[in-house]
Amino acid sequence: MKKAKPTKGQKILVTYGYDDKTWYEAEVKSLLSAQFTADVDVNGEKNIHMFYMYRDFNLTWKEIE
Repeated sequence: MKKAKPTKGQKILVTYGYDDKTWYEAEVKSLLSAQFTADVDVNGEKNIHMFYMYRDFNLTWKEIE
């Protein structure tokens, strides 16, 4: 299994909310030990700040292809 870790400022795709399986564009803001923060662009609003776990690669976040 690939161990993925984004870089600060990188554009990625993330899910938003428990039941939402839509991928939204986000920008990585902070890298922490087990998780990272990203500002998510949902319906034109970029100021939604969320936490994502590195281990959830391809489940809740993925790299833009």
